[in-house]
Amino acid sequence: GSGGSCQFLPVVVEPVTVENAYDNFLPSLNLRGRLTDKLQLRLAASRTLTRPDFGQLSPALTVVPGQLAASQGNPGLNAILSTNLDASLEWYFARSSSLYAAAFHKRVNTFIFTRQTPNVTIGGLDATGAEWAGIRVDAARRSSASTAQEESECAIDPPSRCRSPSRSAS
Repeated sequence: GSGGSCQFLPVVVEPVTVENAYDNFLPSLNLRGRLTDKLQLRLAASRTLTRPDFGQLSPALTVVPGQLAASQGNPGLNAILSTNLDASLEWYFARSSSLYAAAFHKRVNTFIFTRQTPNVTIGGLDATGAEWAGIRVDAARRSSASTAQEESECAIDPPSRCRSPSRSAS
């Protein structure tokens, strides 16, 4: 033999059981009103739910010794709920041409984020929500059956309206 010894460290696996129930009411309403032959108004309101992905929920600890790094998910994460409002005004001023303006508002109750500290990554933390609002103006013109030109401008409320995780929701 080589005279060397090899030690195997025992692997400790602890089962984790977490139960979550999602019984949220998620309504959606979409309306379209023809104001004239060339002008229409669209309104939409909805409530949406996004569940964390499996990687964010996994309690497994992943260690990368060569990089002195580790990461782990969180099986107790909450779903992300949002309330969404949209309105648009569409003007079809020529046969294959349109101009529209749309406004939106979105309120999200919580986020999932990853926190990194030196040499440690902690994945899947819940943070308090935020709100976004914006306006978009688009123009489209189809010059032939196969080509279309679009121009777009979008303005979104600055991120200063987002609440940081350290502040409580108001």
